This record gives sequence, C-alpha cells and structure tokens, in this order.
Amino acid sequence: MEKKNINLPKEANVVIIGGGITGLSAAWYLQTRSQKKLRLTLIEADEILGGKMITRRVISDQGKFIIDAGPESFVTRKPEAWDLAIELGLEDEIINPGGETRNMYVLDGGVPKKIPLSPGAFITSDLLTLKGKFRMMSEPFIPARRDDEDESLASFVSRRLGQEALDKMLGPVLAGIYNTNPETQSIMTTSPIMREMEKEYGCLVKGAMGRMQARRKQGQDGPTRPQFMTFESGAQVMVDALRAQLERVEHHLANERSRQQGLNQS
Repeated sequence: MEKKNINLPKEANVVIIGGGITGLSAAWYLQTRSQKKLRLTLIEADEILGGKMITRRVISDQGKFIIDAGPESFVTRKPEAWDLAIELGLEDEIINPGGETRNMYVLDGGVPKKIPLSPGAFITSDLLTLKGKFRMMSEPFIPARRDDEDESLASFVSRRLGQEALDKMLGPVLAGIYNTNPETQSIMTTSPIMREMEKEYGCLVKGAMGRMQARRKQGQDGPTRPQFMTFESGAQVMVDALRAQLERVEHHLANERSRQQGLNQS
C-alpha cells in the first residue's frame, strides 16, 4: 500500500460502512496514513467482521483441513494485498500456492476431482468430456479479439476455451481467487493479462509461452514475489491481524452484544 499521507481536518470523524476486508483495509489506511488522530466508526450489518474472508478448520479421519469459505489466494500482480500483509507482519504466514497446484480439486456433481495440470493428466481426466477437451485444445485457432473493450470473465473464457472450461475448471478456480460471479466479473479489471496475451500473441497458448520466455530473460531482475499468495493458516488471518492492530476504532455490529469500543480489548 502506498505510503502517502492523508490531509484531513484536525477533528475528523470518519464513518466506514461495511466491516469486510475493504472496510477494515480502509480503516487501516486511515489509521496509518493520517497525521491526525481520527475518530473512526466502522458499521457492519453482520455479527462478525471480515465479510466473506472466513476460515474454518475441520478435523476428520483423513486429517486436519483448512477451508476458506471466500477467497483462498491473492494475485500479487496487484500488490495491495501483498503490501498489506507485509505491513501487518504476516511474512511468516505467506505461502506460495503455486507449489500446491497438484492438489487442486473442484466439485463436479458433488464429487471432488483433481484439476488436470499436465498434458497426460488432461488427456486422462474425466473432469471434461471429450468434446470439452477438443474445444480447449482448439484455442490457438480461435480468432483473437484485438479491441480494448471490456467483457466479463465468463465471456472471455467461454469464447477462448469453451463453456465446459468455464463451468468446470476456470470458473471455480478463479472464483476462489476473486470471490465473484464470472458473469459479472470484468476481465479488464481483474485479469487484464489474459486479454493482453490474446491481443499481443493471438492466443493464450502462445501468450503463456511468450511470457514465460520473457520472465526467464529477466533472470534475477524479475519479481521476487510469487504470482499468487495465500496464508498458511487461511485467509482469515489477515482479518484477525487487522482486528488486532486497529486502534481507536468504534465498531457497531448487527448483534448489539458484540458492540465494543475499539478493536483491541484491553
């Protein structure tokens, strides 16, 4: 997050509507960037803070599982989440989910199925029908869109890779990152890199290869952060850290018994 001070009146009273990650981040931004002592009030309609960033721990015969009900990873190409985590002192919690993609599953008809990430796994996987696989493999032959007009993620994925790829692979996976409906999610806002690859290279296959070669040429000068990040204890750790470190914030929850003065209990 950019270290830019905020110029506010001496006696500023600020009301923040919503206690999800956006509202909490706004309170943190005001607290850490303002040179004045502000009176911050956070109003949340739910009985808990954090919105959809909820983590649950489940113990079963197969072991212990950490389940994120909302977003389970963050794109570091947009550095705000990364910078906030560093500011909150969560460096030791940050992990790269890229190394764990071999264990990525989606629900297909209520049955968990592994995302096929290698050519062999893709061919043998029963997640997609034969027709769906051929449609994905034909992506290099789909005419590229060259304009700069926006479209939804659903429109882009179904246009480039087919409806099955959207419904069974890209839709569920990206929903875990952006926590939104692909039909209303702007591709130019959340994933402009995919449109850039299509425009520059004509297809995603050539685009991915071209970007990979460019990163290799960068060598040590390339970015040190992973493309995606998550937290070892689940995404809610960021919410908990904000709660613990926000000071002088009066928050009002739907349940009046949960109302308290300040996010730090003395």
